[in-house]
Amino acid sequence: MFAIQRRPFFAVFRNFNKMSAPSKTKSYVKLLQKAEERENAECVVTGCIPEWLNGDVLRNGPAEFDIGPDTFKHWFDGHALLHKFSMFEGKVTYSSKFLRSGTYKTNHENSRIIIGEFGTASRPDPCKNMFSRFFTNFVEIAPRSDNANVSVAQLGEAYYAITDGPTAYGFDPETLETKNLITDCGPANMTVTAAHPHYDRNGDYLNLGTTFGRTPHYHVIKVPAAKMTSPDPMNELEVFMKFPSTTSNASYHHSFGLSENWIIFHEQPFSFSTPKLLIGLKLWNPILSSFYEDKTKQSLFHIINKTTGEKIATKYEARGMFCFHHINAYETKENDGKRFIVVDMCGSDRSLVWLL
Repeated sequence: MFAIQRRPFFAVFRNFNKMSAPSKTKSYVKLLQKAEERENAECVVTGCIPEWLNGDVLRNGPAEFDIGPDTFKHWFDGHALLHKFSMFEGKVTYSSKFLRSGTYKTNHENSRIIIGEFGTASRPDPCKNMFSRFFTNFVEIAPRSDNANVSVAQLGEAYYAITDGPTAYGFDPETLETKNLITDCGPANMTVTAAHPHYDRNGDYLNLGTTFGRTPHYHVIKVPAAKMTSPDPMNELEVFMKFPSTTSNASYHHSFGLSENWIIFHEQPFSFSTPKLLIGLKLWNPILSSFYEDKTKQSLFHIINKTTGEKIATKYEARGMFCFHHINAYETKENDGKRFIVVDMCGSDRSLVWLL
């Protein structure tokens, strides 16, 4: 545990679960096996599920890695599979269905990987001749995947499959059928969004996004509770506030913290290199090739008032670490009147992204 005190208000950040890199000899075969679609398959229950616990649990994740002769090169790349566990009177059934994204359809229509992903490069259209493909590589940028394969968001009565990019797919929570595509989730042309948004106690939907340029900017975006009755609430996203990156690169962020009064953003040493990203888009390199890890840099925590949008000017620094997931954030007040923000997060000394 460590604490940084610069004002009467200060923060405590705990590197609560210090992870080590996975062993290279350990097998993760099952993680990369293709899952099959299921419909109301009866599950074997170990133990007892209370009969009063009725409802559905919806999940999302990568589940198809081999397309014809091609294989995705990273665990984050697999085609999205929606999962539903339905509980009723102590029994559980399981259903699953692949998200029919544009990426999924294009790759299956060509029986190989055409639209790449986080760690897998895209390919030019195989129907073009050699000159056209060469021309495409050097003139056009690589197609952007809409494979929303990380998590599920509920906004009002609408359900969406979402990912770390600014696209989302609506889907039917009963049948898991894919519905409409929402592109550019947010009004600021963001390239990256967090895959794990938050819901405030007042009903607002909150997320973080990044725009690239000479100076990258981080945006807090939200759908106000009052707009949750819209037919498609994800189209109601608005920018709540924004602030510049402290470097010319943009920090990777898969999640963020939210306490009673504050939004907590971890600007970590693992970041997108803006030049590599722009060049990579032209050369059709995967996004993974644009990452940069600066082991000399500290972790920096930005604290934002979730009511006013004001960012505290105090710099809260800690030993540099990589973080995928924030676990919790809450506020405490000591007997002497000092206030704390306590942030629980999974951290490691090095990035785990390259190891997956």
